[in-house]
Amino acid sequence: MQPKTTPWLVSLFFTTLPLPAAHAQSSGAAPAPPAASAPAAVSVAPRDGEIMLSGVVQGVSADGKSLTLQAVSFTLPGKPAQAIQPPRTKTVILAAPAAAALQIGARVQVVGQDSGTGKPLTARAIVALPGAGAASTLLWEATAAAGQIQEPGAKVRALSAIGLAWARAGSLADAKEQFSAAKQSASQISKPEDTAAALRDLATAQAQAKDAAGAKQSFQEARQYVSQLKEDPQKVSVLAGIAAAQAQAGDPAGAKQSFAAAQQIPGSIADIPTRAFSYCDLAAALVRAGDLAGAQQMTEAAKQTCLQFNVGGPDNERYWRDRMRGLAIVRTVIKTGSMAEAEAIAAGITDGYMKSSAYWGIASAQADSRNFSAALATVARIRDDFPRSGALADVAAAQALAGDVNGALQLVPQITDGAHKSRVLQTIAAAQAQASDLNAARTSAMQATDPGSKAEAICAIAVAQAKSGDASAARQAAEPLTDPYWKAVTLSRIAEALMNASR
Repeated sequence: MQPKTTPWLVSLFFTTLPLPAAHAQSSGAAPAPPAASAPAAVSVAPRDGEIMLSGVVQGVSADGKSLTLQAVSFTLPGKPAQAIQPPRTKTVILAAPAAAALQIGARVQVVGQDSGTGKPLTARAIVALPGAGAASTLLWEATAAAGQIQEPGAKVRALSAIGLAWARAGSLADAKEQFSAAKQSASQISKPEDTAAALRDLATAQAQAKDAAGAKQSFQEARQYVSQLKEDPQKVSVLAGIAAAQAQAGDPAGAKQSFAAAQQIPGSIADIPTRAFSYCDLAAALVRAGDLAGAQQMTEAAKQTCLQFNVGGPDNERYWRDRMRGLAIVRTVIKTGSMAEAEAIAAGITDGYMKSSAYWGIASAQADSRNFSAALATVARIRDDFPRSGALADVAAAQALAGDVNGALQLVPQITDGAHKSRVLQTIAAAQAQASDLNAARTSAMQATDPGSKAEAICAIAVAQAKSGDASAARQAAEPLTDPYWKAVTLSRIAEALMNASR
């Protein structure tokens, strides 16, 4: 339906928002903002036949009579807001020239007769909403970037991060809008195990945002996808992960229920090595949940299960028992038992690669406790390249986190595996940025060959600059990030850092 041609009232709720550097060359330079005025008493609630769009101003025409809106949600009369995924560009026609509050980057709500997709919207009322200054602008830019993410699981993670940032900015309504969009994206994931994981991560963000009801609902929906899984070991792993997240999110009752459901499954798994791994999955999740007694119980069940393996002859039996003890049990024993027991298990392993893997777990635990001399002595006992690289990376990362960046850098040349080296370079870059050694941080970041590790390092540099309150430098540091996921996540983290710096 085409809008009527009668004059329209344009009402402005003035809020001064800074012009984003990234959009400084957009069409129609925004005039200098005046002092804030009192809000006008004009309703933007949509009437019959109308629609309300929420979004961020991307451009203002030279004559000020129209603007370009990146719309991220819409509201129909009597209905809750719904996310627009991906965000859409909409031309908004104004009856009077735009006031200065409608500069590029301003967050607005526009209401007018619903003209349909692809057609201009003539505004009956338009309100420039108050926000968190530069942080508000960054979060709307992050939302626009998230709309360009193609992979649904990555989009869920990005939108969850943006929602959490909005909550920390004091706007739970905006946070819930992002969480709603994240849930919509989760429904588009093809594999049920990935959907469950995405909903688990969303629920964690909702809990951190103090949206307890939303978190509980998302956790429940995550559990519903477990029934669609065909393999019992996968059900154990997914349920255990949900349970640990529930415990960490402050839902002990939900965690207890999920753990109880997961613990009923391993006994019915016929394959003994697989059953042992499932017990180890449970033990590791219980450690994350803080239930060491429960983790010890599951670790013992894994040990006893390994002892039952006697199929396929002595060589096959020895291999599988070594694999269980080397790759699974050692790490849970370190968390729930003693280092001496873990070392005794490692010493008894006969397969060379499995022994190396066991010592990797021991070296990592020693590094976590900052016993670096013992950790390096354990690394010296590892004969195989991949586990040795992994152990060295764990030790170097722990050193960097402890403030010994030079010690970490000395270990990097010894790491032969590219993924492990990229991972530790990311940690080193973050530590250097935190210490305001930005040039060194950039050098470390550029040496990472893994794209994700490099992006995470660049993000850490940008956030470090935002923590000092320098929004311009933070934006400049983030410019190398072209992937929409990392752009969205980094902008949301910069926004949070700026908010914290201003408090």
